[in-house]
Amino acid sequence: MLSGLLNRFSGADVKEAATGLAERFSKKVPLARNVRPADAQRAIDELIADARGLKRKHGWGFFKSTRLGDAVRWRLVEMGYPQELAQSIAQQLAVSTAYAPDKKSRAR
Repeated sequence: MLSGLLNRFSGADVKEAATGLAERFSKKVPLARNVRPADAQRAIDELIADARGLKRKHGWGFFKSTRLGDAVRWRLVEMGYPQELAQSIAQQLAVSTAYAPDKKSRAR
């Protein structure tokens, strides 16, 4: 029980999710290839949709959702993406997931 509680607050689940999201993004928008802006935006939209699904699945609140955006940003920078692009994606991701209603909110 204690390990479950510690895992809940450690953020390991957020970091793991961020790594997966960044890696899926990198497959759709590889650094070594020119990608059309429409294709890049489609990949960002898919990233946001996946992040919203993770938020619902894990029951993450505001703070974990914003941590996810930040973790994705740093993972993208580590992978070699420009800081400006990573920051833009992180902002879109954080806003879209942190303020996205969960199923409980919609049921009311």
